[in-house]
Amino acid sequence: MIDLNDSAQVASIIDQTLLKPDLGHIAYEDFIQRNTSMGFHTLFVPPTYLSLMVRLLSKSRTLAGAIVGFPFGWEARKDKLYQLHQALSERADEVDFVINISKLKSSDYVYIKDELKTLREEALKFKNKFGAKIVLKCIIECCLLEDDEKVKATELLVEERIDYVKTSTGTNKWGAKVEDIKLLSEAGGRLIKVKASGGIRTMEDVRAMVKAGAARIGTSSGLKIIV
Repeated sequence: MIDLNDSAQVASIIDQTLLKPDLGHIAYEDFIQRNTSMGFHTLFVPPTYLSLMVRLLSKSRTLAGAIVGFPFGWEARKDKLYQLHQALSERADEVDFVINISKLKSSDYVYIKDELKTLREEALKFKNKFGAKIVLKCIIECCLLEDDEKVKATELLVEERIDYVKTSTGTNKWGAKVEDIKLLSEAGGRLIKVKASGGIRTMEDVRAMVKAGAARIGTSSGLKIIV
């Protein structure tokens, strides 16, 4: 476990994020530039600014993250695959994608497994800027699921060797909850990591999520948290 009293170590597990439709180019460029040298693990911006972010982060240790199927995950599989391919072709280093929540609710596990496999196999064709594998994080949107559905989703992700299960997009009813982090950690064991995202705004929030089992934190409040 990281030292939660060391701001540099805390920054290293944060995915600093800005995903607001009412902001323009200047706001996103400023966001990227302000966060380039802060030691965050990854930055996330909307797809239309991904290539800009890749360029601005080219000499930074911080990775460029892409979103796929955001925020509902209900695109046709071929469309989600196209989004993934485009993001990786633009040199994204990590990808957070949304599970098909409707198919999960329908218990259509064959569809979900096929989609997960398709996305993972496509990601294996690419490397990040340091020559490492592309990390995939699947958002299951815990606020829309019953506990047994959260567990089943995590089990499917483990079966298809997805790197992370992520709690939330931050656009629905609520974000990360400690009890969900514990549940996902227990369901996945040591076979998948957990990313807590949504509503995490303070160091106290980060401490609670990490102690519950989160290995990565998604937030738009990274600067406030570490400074």
